[in-house]
Amino acid sequence: MNLSSRCSRRNSNEKLLFLLVASLVALFLVRWFRLDNDNELRELVATVTDDISASEKFIPCNGLAPNFASASYGVDRWSCSEPIVNVGYEQWSSVRNLKRFERYLTLGTYESQDFTHSGPGRYPLPPLSRFHTLSYAFADFERREGKVVVEVGTSRSFQHGSAPGCNLDDPKWWHPDNPEDWDWGAGHFTHLACTSLSKYLRKGHMFTVDLLEAHIVRSKIMTTECAQYTSYVAKSSLDFFKEYDTRKYGQIDLLYLDTGDMTPVEVTAELHLEEAKYVVERQLVKPGGLILIDDVRNLAPKQYGEPPGDTYGKAKYSIDYFLEHGFSLVKSEYQVILRNTVDDMVAAFHSKPISWTPRLKLFHISFHLGCINEIEFVGSQLNIEVDSLLWDGAGDGNDKYNINHRRAAKYWDLLKERALQADVVLTSDTTPLARIFLQNGYPGKLLIWISNRFDYAHAPPAVQVSEEESERYAGEHPEEFPTREYYNLIRKAALSSKTAIVCYTAFEHIYARTVRNVEVGRQVIRPSGHGYLHSLVVKKDGGGKVPLTVDKSTTFFIPPYHNDERTPTKCATLGIRCYRGRYAGPLDVKGFKGIIHVPYAWSNFALFEMIAQGTPYFIPSKKLLLAEEEIFWSPPFDKENLDASEWYDPTLAHVFIYFDSWEALPDVIERTDFGKQIQVLQEFSEKHKREVVERWKTVLMKL
Repeated sequence: MNLSSRCSRRNSNEKLLFLLVASLVALFLVRWFRLDNDNELRELVATVTDDISASEKFIPCNGLAPNFASASYGVDRWSCSEPIVNVGYEQWSSVRNLKRFERYLTLGTYESQDFTHSGPGRYPLPPLSRFHTLSYAFADFERREGKVVVEVGTSRSFQHGSAPGCNLDDPKWWHPDNPEDWDWGAGHFTHLACTSLSKYLRKGHMFTVDLLEAHIVRSKIMTTECAQYTSYVAKSSLDFFKEYDTRKYGQIDLLYLDTGDMTPVEVTAELHLEEAKYVVERQLVKPGGLILIDDVRNLAPKQYGEPPGDTYGKAKYSIDYFLEHGFSLVKSEYQVILRNTVDDMVAAFHSKPISWTPRLKLFHISFHLGCINEIEFVGSQLNIEVDSLLWDGAGDGNDKYNINHRRAAKYWDLLKERALQADVVLTSDTTPLARIFLQNGYPGKLLIWISNRFDYAHAPPAVQVSEEESERYAGEHPEEFPTREYYNLIRKAALSSKTAIVCYTAFEHIYARTVRNVEVGRQVIRPSGHGYLHSLVVKKDGGGKVPLTVDKSTTFFIPPYHNDERTPTKCATLGIRCYRGRYAGPLDVKGFKGIIHVPYAWSNFALFEMIAQGTPYFIPSKKLLLAEEEIFWSPPFDKENLDASEWYDPTLAHVFIYFDSWEALPDVIERTDFGKQIQVLQEFSEKHKREVVERWKTVLMKL
């Protein structure tokens, strides 16, 4: 008898003894507390024994078998008494069951995988383990009360790769009471799904499919407790998908794709693409259903000399195909989860013939009037038909900026007809508007213009999600924003050939990369500043006009922002004539002697609009700005990167007039040659306008 068998028998004897003691304790409690009936006694004993099976049976605190240890990220050295990953979702019984195997799933994911130098790729490193993605998929299945699970590529080995029973047919190598022996490197999905989801599969069905009969036989042995509601199918995945009867069994709620070997990866990748085509064309997955793809981030292809490239592995073709046909990205870790969000309009988009039109049609949605006017101007220069929408959020108030999962679905239903009529959709201030299209399977070209941080959120939201509720969903509550799902949608978009991302100012890509670990590229297109002059301006600022009594030619304009509140008092003390108040757009400022402004953001439209009409800017030097008290700055106030703002960009230094102290400002004004400075601004503005239009043209041509 091998060591594992002896350990199994010893553990079984210990548990029988424990159960006997527990029963005696329960009888004592009956007498002591006068429990009313036998049912209460049985419930008490069941509770005790369930706790035993959940803790002692499956997670021995002396750790894993020595030959199963992993060196990646120290996961084998984590405390047995603490969870490795707090994924939440504990309200679902399937996840509570899965949690018994948390350590094994985590270690099995990272075994022999060194993600330290595997980038750059489509997703952040290191990825979260199978435990995270399986927990999400099982919780979602339970939430939707799913009925059908299909797995292609069954669990085929009794033991993991370094064990003597790996891929052998002899059932003596299957040790159901010793999970440390199981094949966790392959995920062990068949057993985990059929046991964790048994409550729902008893009313539905599970199919596990594999090309080899021997694998199916082993799978049956490992899942004997699931035989009542599981079909074991020995055939190719393509034949299975071709023959699957949705009328008899219903559409699939959870589809697990794990066919083929990791190397040579090209053969498997082509197989996955063919599988994807059957799944999409035959509409096998239920609307709202999930596809869970294993080994997307497996490093075996690189370890065996496959050509370098992205980190899609064997799913490098199928994922893009799914995303182009109505599926949206939900989780992107070691495994990838996709949700079927296809609707009739998207299907119609794919089925319609390609038609060529003399003018590109662009649908632009924004919360910012300046962005609307700017793109109208660019469209006029490039002969583009622009359909502009200054979005009001459909009655959501300021929460319209917090585009969470549910709000993105709501807005998609309202906007999809308009979007699907365009050649390109452009989203601008704010970037979360792009989620409407990224999350919901928009099939066309998407152009994202980032400003005000790509994950800008309005706080506090109207609907507050409690910490307890957020914890239950592991920070992925559909009412929260931003979440990991949103960041992964942006990561995916940055590498899609159908999406282009440009930043409004250089700090936007610095923030995304260094603060949020999201790579959005380094392309920058600033505003031209000429949008307000365009004849098709959608709307003008109605905030008020500069009084006619103000002599603009001898007066400095002070913008009505927080940092400028103290400026009029300082100017009065220094003998500088100024006016601070609302104004009716850029043209209303034209004619002022200059602008004195304390910057509050990395950039803004007013800056380029004022430059375009030749109004000189006087601003504090960087040293003075940092010395000022109670300065507001559009967060984060990254003092080390102020050169990435428009105000302190060395390449733009000639368009500003800096002063090092307020006391020095009168002398700076006195020494300024205003005629020469206006000429500098006009020359810069004309050159800048041409460059901006050309950059937009280049981006659109690449799309």
